[in-house]
Amino acid sequence: MDVDPIIEIFREEARDHLAALEKLFLDLETSPQLEARRALIDDLFRHAHSMKSDAKVVGVPTLKEAAQSLEDMLDDLRENPQRIDQDAIDQGLSQFDAMRAAFETWQVGFAQPDEEEPADDPPDRFAAETGDVRSTPPPVVPAPSAGPPGPGRVEPSGQSSAAAFPVGPAAASSASDQEKSPQEEVSPEAALAATDEERFTVRVPSQRLDRMLNLAGEVRVCQRNGDVLSERMLHLREHLQNGQRELELSFTPEQKKFIEGALDQTLRIETELRTWRTREELLIDSLEDEVRQARLLPLSMLTEALRRAVRDLAQSLGKSIRYEAVSGEILLDKAVLEALRSPLLHLLRNAADHGIESPAQRVQAGKPESGVISISAVQSGPLVRITIADDGCGVNFPRVRERLSRSGEFSREDLERMPQSELIAQLFRPGFSTAAAGEISGRGVGLDAAADTLRRLHGNIELRSTSPQGSAFALTVPITVSSVRIMTVLAGGRRFGIPTSNIRRTGRARREELQELDGSQVLTIDGASRRFVHLATLLGAEVSPQSRHASAWSYLLAADHEGEIVVAVDDLIDESEVLLKPLGFPLNDLDGVLGAAVRSDGSVELVLDLLSPAWRHLARRSPVAAPQPSTSGRLLVVDDSPTTRAVLRKVFTAAGYTVATACDGGEALELLASRTIDLVVSDVEMPRLNGFDLTRQIKARYGLPVILVTGREKEEHRRAGLDAGADAYVVKSTFEDQGLLELVEQFV
Repeated sequence: MDVDPIIEIFREEARDHLAALEKLFLDLETSPQLEARRALIDDLFRHAHSMKSDAKVVGVPTLKEAAQSLEDMLDDLRENPQRIDQDAIDQGLSQFDAMRAAFETWQVGFAQPDEEEPADDPPDRFAAETGDVRSTPPPVVPAPSAGPPGPGRVEPSGQSSAAAFPVGPAAASSASDQEKSPQEEVSPEAALAATDEERFTVRVPSQRLDRMLNLAGEVRVCQRNGDVLSERMLHLREHLQNGQRELELSFTPEQKKFIEGALDQTLRIETELRTWRTREELLIDSLEDEVRQARLLPLSMLTEALRRAVRDLAQSLGKSIRYEAVSGEILLDKAVLEALRSPLLHLLRNAADHGIESPAQRVQAGKPESGVISISAVQSGPLVRITIADDGCGVNFPRVRERLSRSGEFSREDLERMPQSELIAQLFRPGFSTAAAGEISGRGVGLDAAADTLRRLHGNIELRSTSPQGSAFALTVPITVSSVRIMTVLAGGRRFGIPTSNIRRTGRARREELQELDGSQVLTIDGASRRFVHLATLLGAEVSPQSRHASAWSYLLAADHEGEIVVAVDDLIDESEVLLKPLGFPLNDLDGVLGAAVRSDGSVELVLDLLSPAWRHLARRSPVAAPQPSTSGRLLVVDDSPTTRAVLRKVFTAAGYTVATACDGGEALELLASRTIDLVVSDVEMPRLNGFDLTRQIKARYGLPVILVTGREKEEHRRAGLDAGADAYVVKSTFEDQGLLELVEQFV
């Protein structure tokens, strides 16, 4: 028969718990140290508690009761560890045996063949595997439903899998321990056929999948080193081509042939490198995708597991609730699925307690006696939107205003003018509730806790609609959290990653656009003034001199339902998909830091959660570093020739300037990110980043004047330099020291 995935997972987990319990009891028996015994008792208690909880969810009362008895005994030993003696261990093993017997009895009852199946089929897969075949009870047939459900009962929807759970007292008590008869012996062929599915299914711990994914990321980093080799080959070919053009007339035929052969070989190597890199990229992409797919589980596992919770809520509240779950074939990462359980349970509790009315109230309001709570999900690219809706009374906004008025934070006039969108945002505040505290809800932690969990998953939660006819909450989560799309920014001379799911807007703020308000710098965006603080200041680092003296700052606006935060950065570098790695101790629980990402060049950058309470608090308290006027006299000389760098440094230093040097365009950009520079004097022909491209980047990022000093004297070279944004173009063969100094004085 078709086995429900939830039952299959429960069966495998139960076997693990049973194996662990038996081993721990035996370890306890041979462990003389009191502290070691305490640790073993804690582990035993955890396994017994998990077994009890899982049995309750699936609906195996005999197993739940046996696990409860063992849990009670272990709880007593936790309180009185000195009572751990041989008699206590014997009693524990006896109760463990009873729990294992209850599990095996359930397996026999659950594995009954359908009535249509031939009578000579193996009666139980577990029995076929162990050779312990017992007489089997008749199948459990659920009683038919007559009319609408009464109070305290959950009516299953059309997609309910409740009928696939032939469990409970009837199923458990019907299993007997009779001796096997010859007719009940199972042939080896039948046993092999019965175990084919499990034989070819391997259970892999999620931690191992995480390690595999991390290793795939490390392979990608190593593979990126091929970029350096490709770049070197490109520079080699360019140098050969330049030498061929400049010295072509002086070459002998043999030299020309040699140069042509060398160019042909470098071109072939470049082509092969590109081919290998493309193939490696495809293989690594496939490997990462396969590992991510292995971590995915059906969302229906969670939505079906919550069915029992809704049933118990309806019973305790004396309400009639129909639960509907439609999630299709949507798959989510195991970590996302586990994290979603608590938010969904909070929302279901709120819907059952505050949303769905009592049967009498519903009839009076012209609604059916039975309320409906539904969970549906749709996938859009890498995101999944889960909607929890109910047909209850909706949000009571007059009561929300009354609650806010009692808090003293808002005047009645302000509350009356407050739009509904802002009132909805108040629902997600910590400790906010419009209901009296009770056993189920009303303590003001549900929506706040749900929002916090969704934020940590790089998702969000919002109230999409509410009316007297019901409410609908929408939760948006990524399919996987093992990788995240980030924007890399530069602040304080370091790189940091910000999840793009948090970023609502990026831009540049000019000095004249910033205003003073209550001692802080503020920036007006879309008509609203927002506090403007530098990310380096929030991190407790120094704002780079280059950024402090800049005429404009790059910024990003992060926002969620709780508000917005605007932070300035030195530069917005790029946007990329990265593997998110957890931080080790002592940074693993650091609020506001999601983890670390390894860049393609092997460098590591922290990924920050700007919307965490920690960053919001710092943004409100941190002093703002206002832009300061530039001072003059700082030059940056960029040239790959040590001789030229030394000559220019001597000329400019003698004239009273402070001079920094860089050997190529890449090093120049690194210096510009950490130093204050007033003018750049650069060569054109350089490795990594030539003078034309360097000029474009300097103009785009910093707006500094650039003078190109080069040996390329053709008119097209001059036009190319000026088109790149150079303020002046000087040919090395024509310039004199004094003339160059006069030119520099025009810009500094």
